[in-house]
Amino acid sequence: MYLLSLMETVAMRLRDKCMMARVLAVSLRDTQLSFYSHQRRLLTPSDNTDYLYDEAKRLFTEMWQGNPLRHFGVHLSELTGNEFYQTSLFDNDFIFRRQSLDRSIDIIRLSHGSDAIIRGAFLHSGIPPLCGGVHESFPNMRSLL
Repeated sequence: MYLLSLMETVAMRLRDKCMMARVLAVSLRDTQLSFYSHQRRLLTPSDNTDYLYDEAKRLFTEMWQGNPLRHFGVHLSELTGNEFYQTSLFDNDFIFRRQSLDRSIDIIRLSHGSDAIIRGAFLHSGIPPLCGGVHESFPNMRSLL
């Protein structure tokens, strides 16, 4: 659930900047301060929340050994503009429909607040639907994306 919440925020910020990512990385630090990081190059650049979440979930399950975590991060790199990009032969219309849905949700959240549309899984979970990035408790923290 926390991974999904992070990906919602990261993908929304990515779309806001009209960018797409080619590389996705997930990093973990456990309570013993051991650091783990895995990254994967995507077949096609993407800004789609569900696609990025599925890939991040695979990376997370590859490296997490069940230990308590101290740090959990998602990183995107090799950013490219979203005006033109090469699609795969295996991409179908479903991906383009999901991208259109993501953009519509972003427009509603920007005009009516970030809690205007949330996933049903977050309703009674106690986990914020959008987390990560700059937090009100830490005003000196800044993010470029």
